[in-house]
Amino acid sequence: MVSMSTSASPSATTPRSRWVPFARLAWVAVAVVALGRFVTSVRLRYAQLAHPTAGVRAALAEMGVSARGYALYNVALDTIFVSVFAAVAIVIFWRRSNDPVALLVSTMLVVWGPLNGLLVLTPGAAIGEMGPLMELTLDRVPAFVGYVAWMLFFYLFPSGRFVPRWTRWLALCWVFFLGSWSFTPFGPTTWPLPIFNVCILVL
Repeated sequence: MVSMSTSASPSATTPRSRWVPFARLAWVAVAVVALGRFVTSVRLRYAQLAHPTAGVRAALAEMGVSARGYALYNVALDTIFVSVFAAVAIVIFWRRSNDPVALLVSTMLVVWGPLNGLLVLTPGAAIGEMGPLMELTLDRVPAFVGYVAWMLFFYLFPSGRFVPRWTRWLALCWVFFLGSWSFTPFGPTTWPLPIFNVCILVL
């Protein structure tokens, strides 16, 4: 009986262990790109905010805030936000990277934190200095990964399965929706407003 249990244990762990090294490597690559984008953009973002337009400078003067103080506050706020997301993502990855749902959550956090473009604007300061290929590799693809992971989280958490099963088709529509928005000039922003609104409500 001992020999039977010993011979059965490797086959029981093989299916899951096959994808783990590749998934971990992909996570590290995406995390390095996303967090690297943020770190390298901090200086540019600070310089951008420290030299505001005349109107912004006048408004800051009325509030008694210097341009440098304003720049430091915004960059520090972005840094704190991204650091919290990254710290939680790294802990989850370190402890549970062999769990598909945990890896999905970790990916969502480590990418969506710095590259969401809604709450953190710092990486956008460097986009103007990128060529088309660099922008695609360092901005659009990682952001697309982050948004897809964020969307899949709501469909798959906590079981890791689409429940009910037909929601997988909604998830596929979301992937198409986000992909057309990120990689084509014919994305949702070019659609007629009624069609755009209907798609948002359905998805």
